[in-house]
Amino acid sequence: MSDYKLPVLVTHTFGISMTSRLMNSITESDIEEADLAWLAELGYTVLHGPDIAPETPLAERSRYEDVVVTQRLRDAVSRLNPNIPAESQEEAIQKILSPNSPALVQNN
Repeated sequence: MSDYKLPVLVTHTFGISMTSRLMNSITESDIEEADLAWLAELGYTVLHGPDIAPETPLAERSRYEDVVVTQRLRDAVSRLNPNIPAESQEEAIQKILSPNSPALVQNN
C-alpha cells in the first residue's frame, strides 16, 4: 500500500473538520479503509486480502495477477440470471474476463 498523500477534497465523507482539512491530508490507506467500511455498511462481506491469497487454504484466485475472483463472478451471474441458459451466462463471463478493447473507458 502506498503512503502517497492525497489532498482532502471531500471532507464530509471522511468526517474531517475544515480546520484539519487545512492541516492534514488523507492517505490512500485512509480512503481504502473508509471505502471498506462503507461497503460493509451496505452488506458486503469484507475479507482481508492475505486470507484469500493464492496458495492459502482459503485461496479464491490462483495468481495475484487475477483481478477478478472468477468463481464469485460465476456465482453472481448465475444467481442474478437464473433464467438465462448456462451457455449465455458463460459467454457473458468470458466477455467480462476478456474485454475486446485496450481502452478502459470503452470496456467499462
